[in-house]
Amino acid sequence: MRWSWWFSVLLSILSYTGLKYGLPLIAGEDVLPEDFLKMLAPLTAMGFLLLAAKQLYDIPSIEGEYPDEKENPAENNGESNPTDTD
Repeated sequence: MRWSWWFSVLLSILSYTGLKYGLPLIAGEDVLPEDFLKMLAPLTAMGFLLLAAKQLYDIPSIEGEYPDEKENPAENNGESNPTDTD
């Protein structure tokens, strides 16, 4: 499943605020120690931000293929590319 990079940024904001402020407020001190949730909040936010950075640079090129999927002439059995013009 792929989603846009900005969706990952929104998820990082929501996960940070939810773990740092929301969950301790809702659950109270009975479920998990509050210090553990406050430590976990930046880690989850960083994970989503790293994913957003990866997705930002995985944007397809104008031709519709990803930059790392360069055409290999050995894979098409010597046939020329139909988009090539001589």
